[in-house]
Amino acid sequence: METPETISAPPPPPPIPDEVESPALDELDKEEEQQAPQVLRFDGDPTYNAIIAIEPNDDYLGEYGLSVGKTAPNNPNLALTLEVWLFDKSDTQTTEIALTPAVITADPDLKARYIPENTPVLPLREGQAISLETAELRLDGRVRRVKFGAATSDGVPVIESAEIELLGRRK
Repeated sequence: METPETISAPPPPPPIPDEVESPALDELDKEEEQQAPQVLRFDGDPTYNAIIAIEPNDDYLGEYGLSVGKTAPNNPNLALTLEVWLFDKSDTQTTEIALTPAVITADPDLKARYIPENTPVLPLREGQAISLETAELRLDGRVRRVKFGAATSDGVPVIESAEIELLGRRK
């Protein structure tokens, strides 16, 4: 005599994790509090280029991003600087700022070698605030994490990874 197969109930679905809250930027108004900052994670790839559109209510205003600025002169696989930029569709230029190891920020010769003329520079360090503005847009952020590797022959440490929080919005 055959015994009927036992049918068991499917396992319950896994619990839905609580939303991970990103630290809010300091000066957000009520409209912007509903937007979460984007966390961009640079992983050492010299071709890294993250682009985020600013589109409140599906109205394209511009975009912002994070990319590699300069690589080591003798090894293009090693990132030495990062760039944060803001494009405003109503403006004629893209605004940018270079994030560099402190040695570049502090040394005029290294700064001249690795940073385009007239580009503002900030040290790439945890907690560093970032702010850019155009005619109609504002970009605020901060460096959450950064990891440097060995230094190049001119003493500039390689950027192995970085985590940067950015929020672009209308002024």
